[in-house]
Amino acid sequence: MNFIEIITGKRYKRNKYIKEKMKEFSANILDFKNGDDLIDTKGYECCISEILINSIGVIITPKTGSGSSSLQYFSMNDFNKRFKKKL
Repeated sequence: MNFIEIITGKRYKRNKYIKEKMKEFSANILDFKNGDDLIDTKGYECCISEILINSIGVIITPKTGSGSSSLQYFSMNDFNKRFKKKL
């Protein structure tokens, strides 16, 4: 085995490991779709605006009349801790 084969083998193993970790991080991302209504841990309603490979963009509505809406992106781990699907 030469040096290039060793390096290529290590890269392949590293890339395979990264792909497996990405699957773990985004395990239930297919359960959601754009436009789904959500309830956060404080009881406020939010809406999914964008779904990426391993994160979800959520439109956070204002809590008061003088507030403004914002778009925030959450990793699936943080998303699952903070939001539940509205039934």
